[in-house]
Amino acid sequence: MTEGMLQIFDELFPKKAFLTVEDVMSVLQCGDHVVYNWSKRSDPRKRPPRIIVGKEIRFPKKEFAKWLAVEQGTFVAA
Repeated sequence: MTEGMLQIFDELFPKKAFLTVEDVMSVLQCGDHVVYNWSKRSDPRKRPPRIIVGKEIRFPKKEFAKWLAVEQGTFVAA
């Protein structure tokens, strides 16, 4: 499951090690409020792995794919 998720991110963003909020929004077809809400969860174990650079959030691609697979349980590619 995690490998499939990572493969999708690698195909869409082959040269990126870190994803932007916009990258995540485009893959998951969600609004920025969803991504920001995930990032603000009070329980660090429920937050996606992230790095804050100034006012910007970046998600390490491999770790984010793993987190998302665990968070969602299953993933169905369209």
